[in-house]
Amino acid sequence: MMRSDNPADQGRSADVVVVGGGPVGLMLAGELQAGGVKALVLEKLVEPAEHDRAGALHTRTVEMLDLRGLLDRFLEGTQLAEGLPFAGIFSQGLDFGLMDTRHPYTALVPQSRTEELLAEHADRVGVELRRGHEVTGLRQDTEGVEVTVTGPRGPYRVRARYVVGCDGGRSAVRRLAGIGFPGTEATVTALIGYVHTPGVPLPDGSANPNVVPALVIAFSVDKPSHRPGHVAIEALQQIDDSLPRGYLAGDRAYNDQKPENYQLPIRAMGYEPVYDYAKDQLGVQAGFAGAELVEGNWYCPSMPQTLKDATKDLIAEKIDKQTWIDRIRARAAYLFMPKQRPDAEGHRRVMCPAEANRTQCPLKKHTLGRGIHLPLVDPAPSPAGSPLCCSQKTVTVPPEAGANLWQPLQYGSEAWQRVYFRLRNSVEGINGYAKDPLYERLEDAGTRRIRGIAAQTLLLAFQLAHANRRKLRAWADSIALHGDRPHRRPSRRRKTKPLGTWTPKGYVTEP
Repeated sequence: MMRSDNPADQGRSADVVVVGGGPVGLMLAGELQAGGVKALVLEKLVEPAEHDRAGALHTRTVEMLDLRGLLDRFLEGTQLAEGLPFAGIFSQGLDFGLMDTRHPYTALVPQSRTEELLAEHADRVGVELRRGHEVTGLRQDTEGVEVTVTGPRGPYRVRARYVVGCDGGRSAVRRLAGIGFPGTEATVTALIGYVHTPGVPLPDGSANPNVVPALVIAFSVDKPSHRPGHVAIEALQQIDDSLPRGYLAGDRAYNDQKPENYQLPIRAMGYEPVYDYAKDQLGVQAGFAGAELVEGNWYCPSMPQTLKDATKDLIAEKIDKQTWIDRIRARAAYLFMPKQRPDAEGHRRVMCPAEANRTQCPLKKHTLGRGIHLPLVDPAPSPAGSPLCCSQKTVTVPPEAGANLWQPLQYGSEAWQRVYFRLRNSVEGINGYAKDPLYERLEDAGTRRIRGIAAQTLLLAFQLAHANRRKLRAWADSIALHGDRPHRRPSRRRKTKPLGTWTPKGYVTEP
């Protein structure tokens, strides 16, 4: 981060001085700087506070971070809550699923982490942050504002067109400007504590008592690789309706099914697919109203060809792994954004990225001049005129459009990696667990020496139930409760690769 504590800087000007280097001040400064407005942040604390006064990002904040392409970093290793108490009311929790948003959750991100990531963003766009610099005086005239600052090496002054107070409830800017803060005495006091409670996993890796291991809760039987879509639907239909629906991942055999046999039924049941793709499924996969389905997501047809072909080029070794990661991230600006939740039949209304303030488009004059931080698309001229997606603010995509390859998460993004690999690892983990030659020996046909699919299914049910019970017992025995050590030594886990380093050709951290 750029810093300055030299009183020789006296008189140095900025367009806007932001007082307060917390989340609000850093976000505002980043927005101003990205829009071409020179911003200077003055923060009286020498180092960021170690304690947190907040620990969650609500839906609207998550949406704004997504619009800026910042969300993936905030979601790394973050727990998501689909309903939380709010403002001391709604003790059962707000149901974010009722909201018109693609992010119906609260992200449980500590304030210290939020400040760290926003400071990184501010630094990238060129914001100057001065820590240990306290504002002690303000004087406004017809040309702007003069700010008196006390820094580590003494007092100095800064000229700016505007000063913004983002320095909290006891704002020095508000006090120095003579702005009142009328109100009533507080009626609620909240405390945030940092405690170690019995049952929290120990540093030795003992199991988390709040996270049940992956189990088999439904299955169906057929010949290997025969009707995988039908078989999956048969199993999913057995799951109790009281259990929540969410993301659903399978191997590449599933996104090669006919939509009416797999994709459309699972979406009607409330699941959302998460896929990886075969080589012949990469790049542009389908189109609707001019929008292009590129590796599962609907994009502006004027997205640069290098971004459309990023994964193809990586597989062909035309680009390296880091370039692929950069191009996948760059795709986000051209993504059609959900306008509202899908209707009962699965129709999705999506918004042009220029209308969603993610790009600038000469076909829509009102989207121009929003700042150099937004890409300027270059639509190809066509004698037939602009496609529907370019002449309207929104288009409604029917469920059958690109149905066998569509997915809600942006392919290759950190959010996609988090969901896809967690689910796929859970599947492979339980498969390997139940195939253990010392226990269920699931893949050994000799353990089910009986004829007929009904009898085979019954015996398989007993084997899977035994594997589930064995897994639950191992989990329970590795939990540390009431300060005691777990009954069994936790299994050693391989160190996971950091999110955002995966590519279809391996991790960038590999030698």
